[in-house]
Amino acid sequence: MQLTILLSSIRKPPILFPNALLKPSNSAESSSHRLTLSRTLQSETLKTLEWPLVCKQLSSFTSTPMGLSAVQKAQIPLGRTREESEKLLDQTAAAVEASEMMDSRTLDLSVIEDVSEIVDSAVSGELLTISELCAMRRTLRVAKSLIEKLEHLAANVDCPERYLPLLQILKNCNFQVELERKIGFCIDCNLLKILDRASEELEMIRLERKRNMESLDSLLKGVSSQIFQAGAIDRPLITKRRSRMCVGIRASHRYLLPDGVILNVSSSGATYFMEPKEAVELNNMEVWLSNSEKAEEIAILSLLTSEIVESEIEIKYLLDRILEVDLAFARAAYARWMNGVCPIFTSGGCEALNSNEADYALSVDIDGIQHPLLLEPSLRSFSDVLASSSGNAVQSCDGEGAMTSGSLSEGVSNFPVPIDIKIECGKRVVVISGPNTGGKTASMKTLGLASLMSKAGMFLPAKNCPRLPWFNLVLADIGDNQSLEQNLSTFSGHITRICNMMEVASKESLVLIDEIGSGTDPSEGVALSTSILQYLKNHVNLAVVTTHYADLSLLKEKDGQFENAAMEFSLETLQPTYQILWGSTGDSNALSIAKSIGFDLNIIARAQQWVGRLKPENQKERKGLLYQSLVQERNRLETQARRAVSLHVEVMDLYHEIQDEAEDLEMRKTALKARETQQVQQELKTAKSQLETVIQEFENRLRTANADQFNSLIRKSESEIASVVKAHCPRDAFSVREADAKSYIPQIGEQVHVKGLGGKLATVVEAPEGDETVLVQHGKMKVRLKKTNIISIASNERSATSSAPRLKRQSQRSNELQDRSKAEKDEEVPYGPVVQTSKNTVDLRGMRVEEASHHLDMAISASGQYSVLFVIHGMGTGAVKDRAIEMLNNHPRVAKYEQESPLNYGYTSSKKPTLLAPSLHVTHYTYHPKIPFKAATCILSAHQSLGKPPEELKLPSTLTGLENMKSRQEIGGIIRSFWLESMVYNLRNGNFMALSHENESPSQPRSTVVTDDIFCIFVGALENTSELRRHYGLSRQATEAMVVVEAYKVLRDRAPYPPDQVIKDLEGKFAFILFDATSQTLFLARDREGCVELQWGMAGDGSLVCSNDPNIIREACGKSCAPFPPGCIFKNGSGLLSFDHPLHKVRAIAREDDNGHICGVIFQVDLYTRLPSIPRTGSAANWADPAVFETD
Repeated sequence: MQLTILLSSIRKPPILFPNALLKPSNSAESSSHRLTLSRTLQSETLKTLEWPLVCKQLSSFTSTPMGLSAVQKAQIPLGRTREESEKLLDQTAAAVEASEMMDSRTLDLSVIEDVSEIVDSAVSGELLTISELCAMRRTLRVAKSLIEKLEHLAANVDCPERYLPLLQILKNCNFQVELERKIGFCIDCNLLKILDRASEELEMIRLERKRNMESLDSLLKGVSSQIFQAGAIDRPLITKRRSRMCVGIRASHRYLLPDGVILNVSSSGATYFMEPKEAVELNNMEVWLSNSEKAEEIAILSLLTSEIVESEIEIKYLLDRILEVDLAFARAAYARWMNGVCPIFTSGGCEALNSNEADYALSVDIDGIQHPLLLEPSLRSFSDVLASSSGNAVQSCDGEGAMTSGSLSEGVSNFPVPIDIKIECGKRVVVISGPNTGGKTASMKTLGLASLMSKAGMFLPAKNCPRLPWFNLVLADIGDNQSLEQNLSTFSGHITRICNMMEVASKESLVLIDEIGSGTDPSEGVALSTSILQYLKNHVNLAVVTTHYADLSLLKEKDGQFENAAMEFSLETLQPTYQILWGSTGDSNALSIAKSIGFDLNIIARAQQWVGRLKPENQKERKGLLYQSLVQERNRLETQARRAVSLHVEVMDLYHEIQDEAEDLEMRKTALKARETQQVQQELKTAKSQLETVIQEFENRLRTANADQFNSLIRKSESEIASVVKAHCPRDAFSVREADAKSYIPQIGEQVHVKGLGGKLATVVEAPEGDETVLVQHGKMKVRLKKTNIISIASNERSATSSAPRLKRQSQRSNELQDRSKAEKDEEVPYGPVVQTSKNTVDLRGMRVEEASHHLDMAISASGQYSVLFVIHGMGTGAVKDRAIEMLNNHPRVAKYEQESPLNYGYTSSKKPTLLAPSLHVTHYTYHPKIPFKAATCILSAHQSLGKPPEELKLPSTLTGLENMKSRQEIGGIIRSFWLESMVYNLRNGNFMALSHENESPSQPRSTVVTDDIFCIFVGALENTSELRRHYGLSRQATEAMVVVEAYKVLRDRAPYPPDQVIKDLEGKFAFILFDATSQTLFLARDREGCVELQWGMAGDGSLVCSNDPNIIREACGKSCAPFPPGCIFKNGSGLLSFDHPLHKVRAIAREDDNGHICGVIFQVDLYTRLPSIPRTGSAANWADPAVFETD
């Protein structure tokens, strides 16, 4: 439906704005322009007031697709006159009554379909389908039942006039009963089939066709049975091909149907579909009858389509009326949902409807109205509304203002806050003032929506009987009309829209303007706003504006057609109450709101002062005060400028004086440094002479003393040395005499020494008070101390501050000596950190007992106090170890030593100063920047007689030189020189194993174990460690490396036993290197997936090198390297073997570069080559090799 709002009257352009409203002189063009402008403004106003959202709420209550589409597009009808709006309200009230009397299922309009497109298709000449005709029939039938139910309802009530508005909607409608009956007679809408009774011709054709099909079917059944009995088909088959009935027969037996017609052949060609000669005529008859039936059905559909074409106007008119009824019931359901009240339109002249009631002197009288969009969250669901009893009806008023139905007002929510709108008759302009966020704009929008809803026949969410005028046009200027596209600023956008609104407004229009005159100079804005309101007063029914201009509220005092209203603001809570105080003037309360949200109180106080100054009546006084303040400010600035010039002169004089003194600063510094150096040298010489004397006496006494007197002699000598050092420390350098300390009073700005800060200099900030405390500052830190905790600087120190660094160093030496003296008195002595370096390690391996004793005694004597010494003695026969332990037990300088650790095979630690270690050399190294790789995690380097690498690893090196390859000794030298925090097991003949935990991954931990001369380095983790521990009888603390060692012992001690049978039980991600020093056996393995990196290669001297760091392998072996194959094991004597495929050989595959040169090699299991059997020999044959590991 096309919804258009027509203007009842168009006013002439106002004289007040002749330029803005000047239009073409031609009256027709002017009227067309104004009509277009009014429609545009009305459309924009609907969007501004959020009318589409209200329509969206209403759409939930529609039943027909036509109603849903119209409401969702906000195309519901707005009454073009007051009478039309009242008619819509009457329809809504009647629908409310009907809804309460009837069950929602009794009056179901959802079956109705939008058949307007079906009618258009029929008019355009298209043949309607059976489904379309059935949709038309359902719609016509429901429309007819609707009027019947309403008539039945009206006949069974006391006041049938209540339903008269609904009955009048459908009064003149043609329900096309005859058309609906014809469609029902001809078509079965359940089966979507044309019935035989549609025409005599159709009935005869279908009867004849039935007889013919029976004859044809009987004939084909007989022929098919004969074919089956003759073995020409597996089972009797009757089918249709090319619209003709036929039988199936094998191609080899088609002779059984002489003169038969082949209609089709199966995809395999084995079966023919043939029409017997006797069935040709019957099939011809079937085809003819079928075509005749279709032609007759088309004729029937054409007849029904023409009936619809002839009734086009009546059907569309009926659809419009059904839409009107649907919207009426939707408005009724919406009213019940929000507990709506039927509004009443006041007369245009606002005459009292009842002279005895003074309340009717109000042109707008609305109690407790709530904004419908804000009300939605607090309302019930529609299903609850439908389930409510009829006693909870909406309110409605008759013409005299009396209540005529029940009330739902007790269910109205208090959110949003209900507002009262009371405007007296004769008032044309309402000025609403008040605080920001107080609800001015929301109240104005509520009034605009109430006017639109009343025009559309919708009830209002209010109380009692709301009354308001009928407005032919609702115009609103709310929000920011800025437009970059149209080159409009905020102010110009507002003025342009107001100008257009004034052009189209009439005596029956409602104008809503938010923040009138804002966005420009306040004085000009007030003047322009006053002029606009004066114009609107004489040209519109009602104008409501919001403002913060106090001057606009004064218009009421000069003109009775103006009214003031204010939004209430609670000074107690500093919050708006959202209530309108009619007839009052409100303050903006901007300062109170700013204060409530936590604004700076100083700024608020200053703003309050300015409010008093900016009042209009204080303009002259304010100008005088402003001039006086400017003169005072000028005088103050001139005084400051003169003082700045004076200070600049003083600063320049001081600068030149300091510059003159700084010229010979270097000369004085050199002289002072020379004196200090001479004094320190003299003190050093004296102290050295005294220390030599003490040492000489100690050596003389040591020759004649026995072992029990060593400790006492050492302590006595150390005490004498401490006394010498203490005597040369200037302990009194930072102190004054006791008498001077008591009388000393620090002054502000003076520098003093602070005892708590190690004698550092601090500046006195505050002089001592009665509590004898001083506030000092050191750097950015200020602290209050007692006067006894500060030391004044001597006079000679003040004159020569450059000696402070020396004094500071002396003080530190003094503190160190005092700490040492204090430590000597304690029983527990703090030792240095147990970190092994080359300076605190003595290696006794390979020495005889006498030579080892001499070296160990010299190392202990050279060690400092409270230090740690590491001793490597070797295992061998144990003579060197026994002598070393004996010396540690009896030496007077050794305070403590520890036995070797089982985890490090004899590792022993001792305090002051010794650590003992067995034949395993455990040491730490430092990373060297020239090495291009990081410290390796694990590495093995073994002579070729111990671990002979595969010959295939030599292939790449034949084409490149050996300059990049290193010998086993060179690799060992790199390890001993450059590895950071690495553990190295040095074996004989330069063989070694090494492990580092640097950059260790949590998913691939590294561990090592040495037990029974078996060395094992394990990288990764086993998934079945617990199961293997139980299998080998190990404790829960056993690591993966211990499990591997135990598995190796099984292979070694229970031979013959294939190694793959044990290694295949290891599940997880792992790689390990194992060496048995007793049997000289080397054993390597890597998991099946190759998750842990393991590389091996051949060094320059033919030695085997293994590591999980590819960079190390390439550095040591050049190109003679390859990844260790996953799922394989390697042991000296038997070579490389796959523990997953032990019967297949592991072959080397050479890799070539683009030039055809061999650049590497990889090892893979050859599944196509099978070994004869797994070698099963004795343990000695499996594991023994010539011994290459030497021991002491």
